Amino acid sequence: MSRTSRLFMLLDALRGHRRPVTATRLAEALSVSLRTIYRDIGTLVELGAPIDGEAGIGYVLRAGFFLPPLMFTEDELEALVLGARWVERQGDAGLARAAGTALATPLMTIATAKLPVTQFKHLNSWLARIEARESWQRTASPAPGVAAA
Repeated sequence: MSRTSRLFMLLDALRGHRRPVTATRLAEALSVSLRTIYRDIGTLVELGAPIDGEAGIGYVLRAGFFLPPLMFTEDELEALVLGARWVERQGDAGLARAAGTALATPLMTIATAKLPVTQFKHLNSWLARIEARESWQRTASPAPGVAAA
């Protein structure tokens, strides 16, 4: 894996945690040495990433540091969430983990956004629609050619 890919993976790993995460845990998640994590954290900080923490305590990516938002319609977001949640339940361990990671960024953005109360009401109704569709999917029969779980 290239260093650039590893740095992006480290940012993604930090983005997925609201509380400080130890370098040991990050090293295990990325399958690299502890020394590599310390070096990569230093590089990211030098490049301007707002990472707080220190060796032995843990690291956290400060709120507000996100990649530019992807613009999806409400239906597209709903399809992505439903699909990823299905893969989390039906896929092998690697795919399930990848689906959870894929959802972490947009859901974290939604959760940490400073939205007016009216937006939260809209978000709650949208999440309720997703839950209703997921409930329907769990009771529906599998598609032709797909083995039942």
